[in-house]
Amino acid sequence: MLTVEKMHLMLTRPDGTVESPKAHKNALAAAALVDLADAGIVAVEQDAEPAQARVRVVSAGTTGHPVLDAVLGQVDGLDGTPLHALVKKGKPAVQKPLEKHLIERGTLVKEKKGLLNTEIRPESTRARDEVIDEVRTALHSEAAMTPSTSLLLGTLDALNIARVLIPGAEAEHGRRELSRRINRLTRDDRHVRALRAATSSFAGNTAAAALPATLETLQSHEDASSGSPAEDTERAATVDEAAAKSHAAEQEAEKAAKAKQAAGPQKAEH
Repeated sequence: MLTVEKMHLMLTRPDGTVESPKAHKNALAAAALVDLADAGIVAVEQDAEPAQARVRVVSAGTTGHPVLDAVLGQVDGLDGTPLHALVKKGKPAVQKPLEKHLIERGTLVKEKKGLLNTEIRPESTRARDEVIDEVRTALHSEAAMTPSTSLLLGTLDALNIARVLIPGAEAEHGRRELSRRINRLTRDDRHVRALRAATSSFAGNTAAAALPATLETLQSHEDASSGSPAEDTERAATVDEAAAKSHAAEQEAEKAAKAKQAAGPQKAEH
């Protein structure tokens, strides 16, 4: 299964809503770039600083996978663009061909709800549970991870949903130590770093606490041994508070959007 398929299934709830609506396209873009790299279509510069690392198109061929081949037209225009800039823009935009493929496979189900509303939801929780088991295993292991697993695990912390999707992890490690452990395991992953940079601004936009969006500042937060214990605690508390407020705000916005969408057909009937 592609990383982008796992990412979408991991972030999609049984009712079809997603865990972090604002960041969903960013997570999918990062995952698609991992898959395109694995397929030999693109490569990320390894000799550049993470903030300047660019995506290079290294092959003009096809992958043989319908989801990746559907976005190759977009990929041609991405050559030379910084990785973090692509993830922030949600490029390549992969959700439509991804959902189409998963519906054809029967992993997702598409149902018409009312006159103007269509629901796309998982056929069952089986596929999602398998992905969560994969990241849970990675969280408790010191073994080297594949780029796919590393991104999936790093996404849980970047979107502040590790404690939601991995029951018991927060109780076992502690709220701040859980975040720090994921940081330590994924800190060298450029796709994870790009996703952190792309999504950290969401918390700053919705919470009173402003979070730096630069990769350099994120790196200082990831280093659990930097500064004094008091500074580490204060920094972690700021990030936790802002991320929690952001997550709550996203959930409220999602509820309001669903209510508005549900009311649409009723208005149209009058």
